[in-house]
Amino acid sequence: MIVIHTGVPQAVGGRGIAADLTMHALDTARQKGWLVRPVCSYADAYIRRHKEDYADLLA
Repeated sequence: MIVIHTGVPQAVGGRGIAADLTMHALDTARQKGWLVRPVCSYADAYIRRHKEDYADLLA
């Protein structure tokens, strides 16, 4: 899976929605047996912050 963009409207920013979106995308990739290429800088940073949970998914 290639994650090209993670974004939420500015009006609801700062509530952890992007983190939840990214986490669910990565969990889905794991369930499907996919590898992930995080082109999106947010998704890349999220994986680096949670490398113990998601580093093995990197393509």
